[in-house]
Parts: sequence; C-alpha cells; structure tokens
Amino acid sequence: MSQHSDRLVGLEPVVDAACRVLIVGSFPSALSLQAGQYYANPRNDFWRIMEVVTCMPTGISYHSRLSYLLSQGICLWDVVGSCTRTGSSDAAIRDPEPAAIGSLLIHYPGIRAIFCNGRRAEAGLDQALMQGSDNEKRAVHIGYLPSSSPAHAVRFEEKYRSWMVLKEYITP
Repeated sequence: MSQHSDRLVGLEPVVDAACRVLIVGSFPSALSLQAGQYYANPRNDFWRIMEVVTCMPTGISYHSRLSYLLSQGICLWDVVGSCTRTGSSDAAIRDPEPAAIGSLLIHYPGIRAIFCNGRRAEAGLDQALMQGSDNEKRAVHIGYLPSSSPAHAVRFEEKYRSWMVLKEYITP
C-alpha cells in the first residue's frame, strides 16, 4: 500500500434509506484502509466529535458506532473513490478518481445536506457530485466543517463547536 504506483481504493459508503446528512472526507488514511474502518486513526477526532454532537455512547465497537450514526440519519463516504498516495496526507493524493456521490444522492433521496470534513473534501466535492449522476443534480445544503484529522491543528473544543451545526439536520 505504501508504494506510489499502487492504486488505492477507498471504503464503501455507510448509508441507508433513513439518512438525511452525508459527511464526506477526502480519502481514508493508510490506517483506515488497513483496518477497513472510517477514521481508524485514534488521533483523529471524528469519533470523539460524534460522541459530543450526537450523544453517541463512548467506548462502543466500530460497528456499533456506524449503527448509531445511521440511527441518527448520518451517513459517511469520501469524495475520492480511488487514487495513488504515499502515506496518509491529503497533499500526497495523486490521480484521484472521484466517488459517485451524485449517484448516491439519486439512490438515497432523503439526504438533504452534505458536510465536508476538511478543505480537501470540500475541494473534491463538485467532481464527486457529477460522478454517475447523469448530471441530474438535486439541491442539497453543502457545508464545511473543520477537519477532524490530527494534521489540522485546531483545539478539540473549537472543532466540535463547529460540528454542532449537524444537530440542525439530524434532529427529526
């Protein structure tokens, strides 16, 4: 996986028909790809932020975390479906192939908002929205959230306060 010439493929979306909010990252870290889990790096603040924002129980298994997010109407995916990359840095992503987020929105019409976990996700979203959508774009709210990555040097309190905007979309 660490060789630049090897094409990396991202994780499958975590989604169901009840989802109202899609959170997109850029592309899974090397640790996440190896574990087959979103946000597997223990230094990434994503799961801690979700515990605060959604009142998710702490210390539950990865599969329980995913089930809990889905129960709150939150789904996950990344804007890059595949790429070449050495290491885990977003800056090292080369030859990105966008994920088919446009198709996802067509298949899951309950999704009414997309939030980008960081600037790289935000930068790649437009291309990902066009993939597989036959240009049938539908209106969804798009918002930016400060990256949960350990590379984004912002205090945890500042990050989760920004992420609290999700409450407006996950509360039925």
